[in-house]
Amino acid sequence: MRDRKLDKLVRLDLECWRAAETDCDLNHQMINRDIALIRACLNRTVEWKLISSNPLTRVKKARIVAMLEVRNLSEAGEICLC
Repeated sequence: MRDRKLDKLVRLDLECWRAAETDCDLNHQMINRDIALIRACLNRTVEWKLISSNPLTRVKKARIVAMLEVRNLSEAGEICLC
């Protein structure tokens, strides 16, 4: 993606970059932040008429799976339930 000119950038370039970043164990929150930054930069280049459209407008954020914390009921909590 780094060696591409802005007007030649396509959605597949970002998807390949995302896959490479995921393989490097970068978390999805960081990848989403980077995608948002790249998308904002491309939106600015559209405003400045350097490119005709932003190729990343339809790129979705990476899905973040919330880690559920396992909690155990205390003895006092067990008594309250009974």
